[in-house]
Amino acid sequence: MNLIPRFFDPESGKILVNDTDIKDLPVDELRMHIGFVPQKAYLFNGTIEDIFLSGKEDASEEEICVVGVFDIYEENGYMYCTLRDTELI
Repeated sequence: MNLIPRFFDPESGKILVNDTDIKDLPVDELRMHIGFVPQKAYLFNGTIEDIFLSGKEDASEEEICVVGVFDIYEENGYMYCTLRDTELI
């Protein structure tokens, strides 16, 4: 698991991606094309907004509301973002 994104290099042999040794690829470019989905469940501590911001710290209120579980509306010059009547699993 740690070899493909080059957290460690193999002591012997090589890892090829499209017939190219990963040691010949820039690490940041290689990691940009790798996704990791852990199998262990993780419970977040904080609000739903905090969870979204953990993925994109500079997200605007509009971006957070657009993700689909919030309704956004403006009232008296203020923008509000409310949780839809949605079951989160």
